[in-house]
Amino acid sequence: MERKYTLNFGQLVRNLYPPKKRAKGYVRRIVKFVARQLKVDESNVKIHPSLNELIWSQGANGIPRSISILVDFDEEENVAVVKPLLE
Repeated sequence: MERKYTLNFGQLVRNLYPPKKRAKGYVRRIVKFVARQLKVDESNVKIHPSLNELIWSQGANGIPRSISILVDFDEEENVAVVKPLLE
């Protein structure tokens, strides 16, 4: 099963995390969001390396304001893989 989401966490993450921890906080927020949407445990949500590189591309402080993601959910193994949605 595939689902597409557009996340606007930019201002939220900027208010919650100090500058050097913003990219890490952004990744955490994505994992929490996907786990809540798919009703799985956070340990079963995997971030694809290309999404991780996109978030960290401008350093720890320069996070993107919004990001489009594609979630591939394997119901048999109960694992969700989060990839960037490149249009």
